[in-house]
This record gives sequence, structure tokens and C-alpha cells, in this order.
Amino acid sequence: MLLFKKIYFSILNNPNTHAEDAFSIAFEDFLKILEMSSQKHHL
Repeated sequence: MLLFKKIYFSILNNPNTHAEDAFSIAFEDFLKILEMSSQKHHL
């Protein structure tokens, strides 16, 4: 649910930003987090 909070707050902070942009930014962060966590598991 952290992902959705991040999207929600990014929209709140930038009312001019489209929801899709906020979602794609949050999704990129989400992918980075997934990547980092999977790297930790491989170690």
C-alpha cells in the first residue's frame, strides 16, 4: 500500500501532474525497490 500512498502524495504535492505521470514515477521506484530486494536475496 506504500506505492499508492506515494502516488497519492505526489498528486497532492503537484496538482498539475497527471495521475499517469505520478503512477509511472512511483512504479519506477517500485521496480527499483524490487530489484534491490531481489539482489539482497541472491547474496
